[in-house]
Amino acid sequence: YLKQKVIGFVNVIKHISNIEIYDIYTLPKFRNRYVATALQQYVGKFYNDTTIVVIADYADTPKEMYAKLGYEISGSFYQAQKYDK
Repeated sequence: YLKQKVIGFVNVIKHISNIEIYDIYTLPKFRNRYVATALQQYVGKFYNDTTIVVIADYADTPKEMYAKLGYEISGSFYQAQKYDK
């Protein structure tokens, strides 16, 4: 929050063996200002004894940010949708 307005958020899913950061978003004018980093650090401190997994779009993900936070890229995935003719 900044001046009582949401400028970013993170969606977290708690599994039995890990925590999954499924979505992280920052308003465009607040990007590259450490908002997403602060959100991930908060999750990391809150769940400090648990493995944290980030599910993200490989092409659209700020890989440098994740690397600085200690994440390792373990793979990539693609989504496909079938349309009926």
